Amino acid sequence: MSGDRDEVALLFEQIAGEQDVIDWLAADALRLQAIQQAKRALASLDAATLRRAVARRHAALAVGA
Repeated sequence: MSGDRDEVALLFEQIAGEQDVIDWLAADALRLQAIQQAKRALASLDAATLRRAVARRHAALAVGA
């Protein structure tokens, strides 16, 4: 009987974390959508604009290093 109680307790512990996992997945899904939108926006830039943006990004990273 004790084994059944331990198993049931473990099952309840797993269920208790469900909402946290749902919230985590929802937040990550939103972040993924934002990333995909950023990639589409970058892909739509013309070559000259993209080169300038990459140069600015490179310079900003060099300053922060």
